[in-house]
Amino acid sequence: MSRLSSIPHANAPAAPVVIAIDGIMAGLALRDLHRFRFFSGHPRFDLLDGSRFTRIEDVRWAVKRLAYATADDEKPSATPAESPELVAI
Repeated sequence: MSRLSSIPHANAPAAPVVIAIDGIMAGLALRDLHRFRFFSGHPRFDLLDGSRFTRIEDVRWAVKRLAYATADDEKPSATPAESPELVAI
């Protein structure tokens, strides 16, 4: 019996890791030989789709940073009459 065959599940694919933030399912991270590959599950995280990361913590960090960078402003957008460049003087 070879040494590798004695290791249980040595070549079994790893289960996907669900990455969620603020109640949004951002995507899945799948482990290949040496890395995690991110698959977007929400349009907000499409920028990371297909990205590869060494550690699962790096996937979570990237998702968190992108979520922070793309967070909606809590202030309503200005109407055209309130825009400084459109106000008549």
